[in-house]
Amino acid sequence: PAHGNTNRVQNISTFPNPFNSQVGIQFDLTEPSHVLVSVYDINGRWVQTITNKFLSKGRHSFHWDGKSFLGGTVSAGKYFISVQSPLGHQIEKITYLK
Repeated sequence: PAHGNTNRVQNISTFPNPFNSQVGIQFDLTEPSHVLVSVYDINGRWVQTITNKFLSKGRHSFHWDGKSFLGGTVSAGKYFISVQSPLGHQIEKITYLK
């Protein structure tokens, strides 16, 4: 079968959005794949890595607690959740309220 441009990462959702303590991130994988889930600020600067590993096919859930990689709480504003796999990349915009 032709693979074409099939995105392995599907049905991505973030909730609640806007959020003020933590945000849930869910997505489906159509086949097992290495996945990197990261948070970036509105200027494209890396804030935090949520997961970076090989995941099985199916539904996956993660949380982000609004903290940067240094451990401090980020400032209120818009952020991007990036979900990358070798065959697909999705970005969701989220809003952090304090």
